[in-house]
Amino acid sequence: ATRDKRKREKQFAKNLQNYLDAAKEGKLTVEILVNLINSLDALSNDDSSKAINLKIAPSQFSDLIHSIFDYTIRLAEANNISATLISKPKILKKKTYSDLQYYLNMQKTIFEQAA
Repeated sequence: ATRDKRKREKQFAKNLQNYLDAAKEGKLTVEILVNLINSLDALSNDDSSKAINLKIAPSQFSDLIHSIFDYTIRLAEANNISATLISKPKILKKKTYSDLQYYLNMQKTIFEQAA
């Protein structure tokens, strides 16, 4: 990986940790979401395969996606937005950006609608 890509991966990992900490503490903001989405976009623009190299096992990645999905549902319900519009995670065979981007963008939309 190029130095730039490693830098983007580090930024993504940092933003992901900020996101997870904020979500766990109930302090998630649209700014934290936007930072994570932007760092994810920077990585995905890099890699046409859209594979994430998070250095975690596929099962952990699946758990991460399911946790983010659950949080998205709770966020929608807390803001009186129908959670039925939110797709359930697919069986994840590959670690790809698309599922993660989908839920993060959905959360951003919920924040914007609730504002």
